[in-house]
Amino acid sequence: MSTATRALLTSLVLTSPAYAQVAFNEIRLDQPGADVDEFIELRGAAGADVGGLTLLILGDGTPETGSGVVEWKYTFPAGTVLGSNGFLVLHGPGMTLPVDPASTVISWPVGVDPAFPDNGPENSDNLTFLLVSGYSGTDTFEWRAPYVVNGSAGQDLDTNDDGVLEITPWTAIVDSVAVKGTPGETPAAGQDWWYGSTVAGPFIGRFLQTATTGTTLAYWNQNSNSLPGGGFGFQPGDFPQSADGGLFATQSSLRFGGGLTDATLVNGNGDTVYQWLQSFGGTTSGALNGDPSGGSIALQGGTVTGGVAANDGAYLEFRLPTTDWTGVQLTFFTQRTGTGFNSNQVSYSFDGVDFTAFGDPYTPAATWANQTINFGGAIDNRPEVWVRIAFAGATGASGNNRLDNIQFLTNPVTETSVVTTYGVPFYVVRNDAGQWLVGPGTPATGWDTPGRDNAIPALTCGKGAGDCTTARETPYCSDECCCETVCAADPFCCEVRWDSICATSAADCSGEGCGGTGCVADLNGDGSVDGVDLGVMLGNWGPGGETDLNQDGAVDGVDLGILLGGWGACAG
Repeated sequence: MSTATRALLTSLVLTSPAYAQVAFNEIRLDQPGADVDEFIELRGAAGADVGGLTLLILGDGTPETGSGVVEWKYTFPAGTVLGSNGFLVLHGPGMTLPVDPASTVISWPVGVDPAFPDNGPENSDNLTFLLVSGYSGTDTFEWRAPYVVNGSAGQDLDTNDDGVLEITPWTAIVDSVAVKGTPGETPAAGQDWWYGSTVAGPFIGRFLQTATTGTTLAYWNQNSNSLPGGGFGFQPGDFPQSADGGLFATQSSLRFGGGLTDATLVNGNGDTVYQWLQSFGGTTSGALNGDPSGGSIALQGGTVTGGVAANDGAYLEFRLPTTDWTGVQLTFFTQRTGTGFNSNQVSYSFDGVDFTAFGDPYTPAATWANQTINFGGAIDNRPEVWVRIAFAGATGASGNNRLDNIQFLTNPVTETSVVTTYGVPFYVVRNDAGQWLVGPGTPATGWDTPGRDNAIPALTCGKGAGDCTTARETPYCSDECCCETVCAADPFCCEVRWDSICATSAADCSGEGCGGTGCVADLNGDGSVDGVDLGVMLGNWGPGGETDLNQDGAVDGVDLGILLGGWGACAG
């Protein structure tokens, strides 16, 4: 988010007593295509008048390009007030969750177009939720913008898509929260900007996958290369090609250059395609997540003159960060035809301009086989790395090398890897301290009843966050040492939520105050549980004490039992 955007929106926050206490409190959006149990919850003074306020959701346009477009809009009719408990809930027509009857409840209707019945907010992009007064925009629709009905989206407020709103058709912003689908200070490729002074997210769901080595930083499976009308190939709009998975998927890309790689032709389907960059059949070898063989990326020799192929020296180039990771290596499966490239050089760069050759050229096998380049630390822990494979030695115009299931991996070898992907459906919840917490949500794991206080306290390592070996939708855990140890290796656990991966990691905590050592009761950190610690506990006896070892809200006999049970020198 740019400084200009932050300053602009912060300066517009409304301070009028009429609306100062009205704010977003909770948002739940379902997975694409489901749209069940979606709602937006406002909170404020009981009976507060919100008539005339407009709720806007900004996202991308139609087609799915651009930023700052009004995707969803609703103006509260005159006389609309918050419920007797200070809550208002807008929800979708498929709502099954119970709503507190003391709150004001408004349902958005099913869409009027039978081909497009979804009237709820979009739920897979970066989104900005704004509650504004004096709205004067040009959009006349209520609820979702008429994408399908007339082929247009809502009003574009960021006309040059730079992350700053050029048009602000309101008197003031009452409240705002922007929700992110991807990490970073700028949008990932293909994503739109977010706006506002308050940002929650990113909304990342995680799963464990079996891996042959290390953590996957970036992965290209080459399975989305089918041209319209059938057949394989690439079109100019396919590059730079985003990664299909991996820890840094949204920050990684693949492109090509050199030789005749820019040459295009029109195929029998009328598509403009690259002439010498093909996508022949791929392989399942090295594939992740059960991916099918699909396609591959294949460079052909191109025009041959005097025995030299025009694409000798052409290259594929990968760009990714390796921040905080060591032992980075490139691995992929490849094969060559008889007249394909037989002398391929790998090089790397830290600025995308000056490249350093790494190792000797390699010769692909005639059938699918693994090729691994271990850089020996040369590209470790860098904010940005460029890696090229330059091809040479082809003797035929159609001779080619195919590459598939390309990965950048880290060492050491591990049994599992953490892979990030979109986590939907999701909740966005404001806790008692005004902090926004994020995580996936289903009716069975909802954080509260819509239209009711969330009752989620401010959380930190060691403060009321729950057992470290139990997964939950909030970040942190109650064992301060274990929590800090896990989060140092996996910040997700303290920035987003303490999921099953965090809970599994916590089982291995060791050291003073960490799970399994008995030193949670070493209150002065001197390596033993003794009379000094007993004195500290007794000095904090009662409700809310700082030595509440079992995190039940009070220092009492249970905590004393934990201390006496751990009496003596700390293990480890």
